[in-house]
Amino acid sequence: MTTEQISLLIQHQLLGTITADEETTLREWCNANVYNKKVYDELTAEGSMQAAISSMREADYHAALAAMQQRIAAGADGADQPQSRWHVVLHSRLLRIAAMVVIIAGISVLGYDRYMHVTPVEVSPEIAQTMETAKTSGLSAATVINGKTSALPRAIVKMIQSVHLDADVRDNLLAARDVETSHSKEYWLTLPDGTLVHLAPGTRLVYPDRFRGSTRDVFLSGMAYFHVGKSHGSRFVVHTQHGDIREYGTEFFVDTDADNGMQVSLLEGSISIQPNSSAERKLAIGEEATIGADASVSIHRADVDVCKAWNLGRMEFTAWPVSRVMSVIAKWYGYRVDYTDDALRDVAISGNFDRFNDIATTLDAVSAITGFNITVSGNRINVRAAESN
Repeated sequence: MTTEQISLLIQHQLLGTITADEETTLREWCNANVYNKKVYDELTAEGSMQAAISSMREADYHAALAAMQQRIAAGADGADQPQSRWHVVLHSRLLRIAAMVVIIAGISVLGYDRYMHVTPVEVSPEIAQTMETAKTSGLSAATVINGKTSALPRAIVKMIQSVHLDADVRDNLLAARDVETSHSKEYWLTLPDGTLVHLAPGTRLVYPDRFRGSTRDVFLSGMAYFHVGKSHGSRFVVHTQHGDIREYGTEFFVDTDADNGMQVSLLEGSISIQPNSSAERKLAIGEEATIGADASVSIHRADVDVCKAWNLGRMEFTAWPVSRVMSVIAKWYGYRVDYTDDALRDVAISGNFDRFNDIATTLDAVSAITGFNITVSGNRINVRAAESN
């Protein structure tokens, strides 16, 4: 067996990926002679090769190899003692195999890290201005609870436990951080991987302090716009009570509390949705999926302009139907809209609005443009035709 072959087997042993056949081959090699057994024992001793491989995440495999060579040299019978041919052969064999193990492992570890690397989102000047305006206007605020130091609210625990999740994902989320916005506040936050999330009023997001493994798992209840950091190997997964949304780096909008179920709109990149107890389906850019309470799925064209207007906090429009304008306003302020006459929905209007005005000012402006009587009752906006004289 060549040095390269035995090095690969020892690397698999140290990283815990060795197969049954490889383990048999390695055991036979160890039992072949005392030299092989001594080499194996030295390389797999606690604190030797494992430490060298671990150090590759902090330095490079050349430094790890140097550290391993020092470790082997220190294991000789003593620098001042004459070395027998047995020691010379053993030392030479140790160095050859140690070098090969560290180099192979180094390539594997560094390659894996590059594959799993997440590229943080580049914040555009437009988004940066929106975030700053939200902060200075007093509209950006949230309550944060760290699940590791205090219990998550019972309501969110029940939501997470009610969703079909792998045990490790569920446990990580139950010990994670819970961010909640009030009915009148929104919030922008950057997740540990560099993903940027815009939370609407009345929204909760649960996410860990650090993402581990091949998925980046969060739990959402409410409405949010995601600018996800890109990765070739680490999927970003949004878990909800209605199902999961999976992607590798994109922009999408989610509303788990829409009137007709959960709505997911894809603005850039690619995502898939998987309703509870149903098959996974992919969305194309510009499509919106609605997931009903019965896990039914309908896919149609998304109103991308509405999603972007909500996210940016500004809306400039020409000949938009009232229903489209009110959809953005309702999302901005966390309200639902009722019409006394469906014909009111289709009246076309033009203008521009800013999220950072209060809702009364915004609705007064819509009323002035349309001539409609618009009032607020609880969390509902009521739109009706003006009373005739």
